[in-house]
Amino acid sequence: MDCEIELAGVVRDWAQRRCPDDPSVTEGAVTVALRSFDGGASVSEAYEMAHAFVACRVSHPAGIRAQGHARLRLAS
Repeated sequence: MDCEIELAGVVRDWAQRRCPDDPSVTEGAVTVALRSFDGGASVSEAYEMAHAFVACRVSHPAGIRAQGHARLRLAS
């Protein structure tokens, strides 16, 4: 249990620094890490999975990069 708490804390701190304006990315990264760990991954593997999740969200066109910018309305 202590390992899970420490893993969640480390991932949460890192993800919040990486994506301070999107708490859903932080919570998603923690969820990915804990599920990976619970599924048998090592701590380092779980951390890598959380990193991959955040990288995916950051690079996705509909991801957090669009935050803070005016949203474009689609023509119907």
